[in-house]
Amino acid sequence: MNPISHFSNINRRILLSTLALLPVFPPRTAAAQQTSPGDGGAFSFAVYGDSRSMMYLPYRSDQREEAIKLMVDMFELVLPEKVAEEVVRRDVKLIYDPSTDELI
Repeated sequence: MNPISHFSNINRRILLSTLALLPVFPPRTAAAQQTSPGDGGAFSFAVYGDSRSMMYLPYRSDQREEAIKLMVDMFELVLPEKVAEEVVRRDVKLIYDPSTDELI
């Protein structure tokens, strides 16, 4: 009897394309409470969270390992830990602009 491989039928290009197209929802802001005129000047405020998208990647060339780690964390949502790191290191190419050292 042949062992069944979980990854024998996965096309890496389709997997990477699907992960890249995952929807990114903008952060929501909390609305300030409405006060009635008889409250005597009650104080209220709105709180705004982190403005970076869920797909934020460090963009400087000296932050390459951090960017790879974040991508591995994302791939671990659908793949085992060791497979996710292997796929990222083998298939994801980070290209940096030589003049600015920023991710292209």
